[in-house]
Amino acid sequence: MLFGIVTATTPRPADPLAAARTELRAAGQKDSLALYLDAAKHSLPLATNDATPTATRAEAATIYNRAVAQAAILLFAEKTPAAPGYAISFTPPPRGTTSLIVASNISRKHLKADIRRPGFGGPLVAVMDGPDTADPNRPPKGYAVPTTAVADFTPTHAGQTTATIRFIDPRQNNAVHLAGALRPLAGDFTAPLAYYPHPNELIFGFVAMLRSDLSVRRSALMFYEPYDPKKIPVLFVHGLMSSPHAWLQVANQLEANPEFRRRYQLWAYFYPTGAPIAGNALQFRTALAAAATRYRLGDNLVIVGHSMGGILTRMQVTNPGRAIWNAIFRANADKVYAELPADSVIKRALIFRANPHVARVVFFSVPHRGSDLANLRISALAA
Repeated sequence: MLFGIVTATTPRPADPLAAARTELRAAGQKDSLALYLDAAKHSLPLATNDATPTATRAEAATIYNRAVAQAAILLFAEKTPAAPGYAISFTPPPRGTTSLIVASNISRKHLKADIRRPGFGGPLVAVMDGPDTADPNRPPKGYAVPTTAVADFTPTHAGQTTATIRFIDPRQNNAVHLAGALRPLAGDFTAPLAYYPHPNELIFGFVAMLRSDLSVRRSALMFYEPYDPKKIPVLFVHGLMSSPHAWLQVANQLEANPEFRRRYQLWAYFYPTGAPIAGNALQFRTALAAAATRYRLGDNLVIVGHSMGGILTRMQVTNPGRAIWNAIFRANADKVYAELPADSVIKRALIFRANPHVARVVFFSVPHRGSDLANLRISALAA
């Protein structure tokens, strides 16, 4: 979209870096789009000039990135922004975005690694929490994805400057054409994961285990970004007395790999760990079947299961026939099978076929042959 704005001037120091520094400070005080653009415009030549001293270039790049991020937020929030001296060409952020957050403003203390890539542009988190992205697989606070805002400036007649502001996906792009050359693109890959709630994992998992009758309503297959048919889904399934929050550290570490960011998308499944395993596996199959229909999944799904989650995972990729059924009902297996209708919950939970959409599974500490812990008296008491 294009905004045509009249010309105005802002008093500024003779030193370009000092001017940009002053403009950025004043922009924050006045919440001024024009001053943010001034700071970005005056710092960009310093940050991209090889003859500029290293320390000056670094500070100029920092000013540019901060100014562009704030300018992008103001442009997104305002329908008719006022920026005297500028004609603005603005490309909207990712489709479905309802709000933008400066990535560095999101606390990430609960995550062990901070995955960022230095470069040009203002790293932001695009939050998608509106009707355009509403679906059963969206997290409660909406999708949160990384995006980077960049601004280029072209002088025009009558003293105006055209400011071209774009949003670029840093997962798919390592560089950006800026100021006449290809330059590294900044990106913040931890901020989107840090945006999601991080409750006390032990308490949350303990409650979900003891009150599975209530937690079962919250069972869900959740995506950390809108579904992308060009990316391979990696689905995490937590273990006993746990939740998807347990995978945040792993997910964050994986985001450090450029190929992973480019080729894969993160999913997670939550289930009440105090409920029967066969019932949870049935709910898991149902959720995957619904997703396969909704998004027309291919055959490249990867599932990563830990502990009890690995048992649920295994029950998505095997064809047991009546083996489980016969082991449970023993001498009465044929009689019970004949009495129950084909669509009974018990038959659906115990007799199933492998999911054709799953290409690979990864198991972490999974008791495939059972666990001695289940024979302890305290385990019986807990059950």
